[in-house]
Amino acid sequence: MSKNKKSFSVTGMTCVSCANRVESSLKKMKGVEFASVNLATESAFLISEKEISLENVKKVVEEAGYGISTEPPEDLEKKRYQIAKKNLLFSYIITIPLSVLMIFNMIGYTVPYFVLIELIFGGIVIFYSGRETIKGAWIALIHFHTNMDTLIFIGSLACWTTALLHSLKFPIVSFGTIGTMIIAIYLTGRFIELHLRDKAAKEIKALIKLQAKEATVIFSDGEDTIPIEAVKVGFLVLVKPGERIPIDGKVEDSLSSVDESMISGESLPASKKKESQVTGGSLNLTGILKIRVDKVGEESFLSQIIDLIKEAQGTKILIQALADRITLWFVPTIIILALVSGISWYLGYNEFQGFLSYTRKFFPWILNTDSSLSFSVFSFISTIVIACPCALGLAIPMALVSGTGLAAKKGLIIKNAEAI
Repeated sequence: MSKNKKSFSVTGMTCVSCANRVESSLKKMKGVEFASVNLATESAFLISEKEISLENVKKVVEEAGYGISTEPPEDLEKKRYQIAKKNLLFSYIITIPLSVLMIFNMIGYTVPYFVLIELIFGGIVIFYSGRETIKGAWIALIHFHTNMDTLIFIGSLACWTTALLHSLKFPIVSFGTIGTMIIAIYLTGRFIELHLRDKAAKEIKALIKLQAKEATVIFSDGEDTIPIEAVKVGFLVLVKPGERIPIDGKVEDSLSSVDESMISGESLPASKKKESQVTGGSLNLTGILKIRVDKVGEESFLSQIIDLIKEAQGTKILIQALADRITLWFVPTIIILALVSGISWYLGYNEFQGFLSYTRKFFPWILNTDSSLSFSVFSFISTIVIACPCALGLAIPMALVSGTGLAAKKGLIIKNAEAI
């Protein structure tokens, strides 16, 4: 019994926890035998007993808090990449000068109205440049789970809140600039991630460009150019020198040389004569070819190559599944530890003064304040910020995306991600 396979793009995911939630929801659908969601490509892959409509899939994904895009994955990646680039540059324009002012303020050069400056401009970075992070954290919150955006937003918001409280004359040290730095650094990581994904998408797009949109078909009353979707098995297709072969088939007549380097990796042209097999996407070089079509649409060799690459990039390997399980529990654990740390330092600050005096000899950046509240906030923020393990969830899928994309460019098709 043949299985039904479906691939689609999932929008709104920002970390491994998001991908796990979507995957878990898809697996619960009736008739689904296998479901895999890949964060790196923001794609999902389903195998089901019978055909499942995209509308039903969309409903399940939206109930999980995310969406499905109808845009081509390559165009979606390009759009995300451009947005991430703008957000990153905007955050740098504010964060870098603000950080310089903070350093001057720390070493004794008092900057007038500095807390008000970091309150206003820090708020712009956190709530404007970091709006996608806030959105990701909110989606997680309303669906009763956590993700990396949760850590980043809590950390940056806590920093900005100290600037607000300080400006309202509360006895607490301001960490407002740290909040902008957290967002800027996080956006840098997201930009690098999207850059790699955009690069991988371009490599797949290069293969898709090999697919012809039209074919010249020889009918009983002459030739006519028709859309490739209208070409059927058994049609006789004419391919002139310099044109890409639009379909898979056998040479019916004539002799020519064909460049198959983008398909097979072989740099030398292949000679094609009567009964020779030709592949869609290869380039006809010398003579006029008449080809009898034997494969069209999804059955064509090039379409299968593209599907195999997307399938390999969308599936998980065992070590990635292990990283996913670790990350699932990591975020709530860190939030609990940060709360315990902050409360412990607040309650025992006076008793720990001797320890702090000793450690400041080796780590002079440790906050020096008489306020136990300020130090407990410092401890809470430090624990949250230092613990964001984006690499844990991204390293493996990004390696698979880059690896399969580069392999395809070199003519090597890897069907199973575990083979890498």
